[in-house]
Amino acid sequence: MIGLYVQQDTLRAVDITKKSRNYVLKSVSEHPVHLPMPDRLRALDSEDEYEYFLQNLSTSLSALFSGRGFASKDLAVAVDIRNVFIHTVPFDGDFTPDNVRHLIEWELNHFFPDIPNNAFLFDTYNPGYNPAKDISPKFIYTAVLRSYIRLLQHGINKTGKKLLSINVDQFTLEPLLKLSVSEKKRERLNAVFYRYNEILFCSLLWNHRLVRYREYMIDEINTPEKQIVMFLSSLTGARKNIDQYIYYYPFDESIIEETEKNTGWKFDRFKSFDKLKITRRAKRNFPESMEVQEGFAPAVSVALKN
Repeated sequence: MIGLYVQQDTLRAVDITKKSRNYVLKSVSEHPVHLPMPDRLRALDSEDEYEYFLQNLSTSLSALFSGRGFASKDLAVAVDIRNVFIHTVPFDGDFTPDNVRHLIEWELNHFFPDIPNNAFLFDTYNPGYNPAKDISPKFIYTAVLRSYIRLLQHGINKTGKKLLSINVDQFTLEPLLKLSVSEKKRERLNAVFYRYNEILFCSLLWNHRLVRYREYMIDEINTPEKQIVMFLSSLTGARKNIDQYIYYYPFDESIIEETEKNTGWKFDRFKSFDKLKITRRAKRNFPESMEVQEGFAPAVSVALKN
């Protein structure tokens, strides 16, 4: 299975197979690309603009998969969270498809009055019951523009690969985090934070399942440390004998001491390749620094998930 992580300026890919009880990394690669800026959601209505991005994507994907290790035909994609609109809305108990669709369409019309509802594709996450005694009558939905998804589908089809799924990078990390856990029987809370410029994207996973999401602005007063504390302080209920870990990307050592002191949580890092057997071929392009390896976490995770 090929896991592909798509960002505006970089493509990262891995090819992973399962042999017996082990996962084997057959190939790993990254390549620059030029795709729409993820600073705001807009449809790719111009045919010339669409063709420009498609040509760029196709060329970059061909270069990315030129290594002999990328033999798998099936492919799963993780997209940059900045290309996605995410919102948490009240849950009234009627979780039928029609009810959910009408609610999300009403929301999207409110937030994006200039974009037709049918321009979006959406998915939902129902947090349900949180064993930390935080019962939340809400659900989370993600919405991506059809034109952006069509661009990815079209570009991937040109490579001869079969696209199986598309997920949000931060919401698809459960398989990787679950694989890295040594003590499987322990209850676990993972707080994942992605920082891009002045926005902190925050999600909470209970036993590797998404249960909460928020976004915070970062500035001189509202530092990452303060916003992390605010996000975690909203949790209620007793959490004895529960492992509580923070994952922060890009990793920032300067915020660890204060954050751990004020929250009682411990920092960890995305160990993207630690539990994988790496072939000789994959070692040729294997990223040496931990910082670069962490950037492959979504690609590894979608490959494991599928």
